[in-house]
Amino acid sequence: MLYLLHNKTRTKMTTETKTAPIKADVRKTTHLLKKELKRRFGITASVRTESYSGGSSINISYTFGAYEKEVESFCSNLQYGNFNSMEDIYEYNKSESLVIEGYELEQFKYVFVKQEIPSSFKYQLAKMISDTIKFTDVPEITSEEDYNNDFKTLINFSELKILLLRMKVKLF
Repeated sequence: MLYLLHNKTRTKMTTETKTAPIKADVRKTTHLLKKELKRRFGITASVRTESYSGGSSINISYTFGAYEKEVESFCSNLQYGNFNSMEDIYEYNKSESLVIEGYELEQFKYVFVKQEIPSSFKYQLAKMISDTIKFTDVPEITSEEDYNNDFKTLINFSELKILLLRMKVKLF
């Protein structure tokens, strides 16, 4: 935005010319990505990058919030190709990179997105289900240790989600 002084008053003057985005380095990319994930999905994400001889990767993890597939879909343009296991080669794509706030974000060989569910939440959920539905051959859950020893081995979190959907309980 340009400002011009005219008779001691500031007047705003905008330019219609489009400027090419500035290429962001890895640090700027992670900063802008965290900011955009917070704005777009309302999540506070941990964004870690790794660089190695065969390429680079970015790991995005967050607790609760948007579905993992939605975040993966948004972040898919951060990956510049994919591995073709049938031919054992990495194929480069000509995908457009993400542009945020005038910066073209860095692209990576691999992009990993993981939504984490805290074990304390899983315990509370298992306790709620255990209190509601009395499972046969499953001892009552009274502590997180009981959950880790008994309940966790009998039912995994995906099955809990399905069970809650059947019970018409909204997760998040």
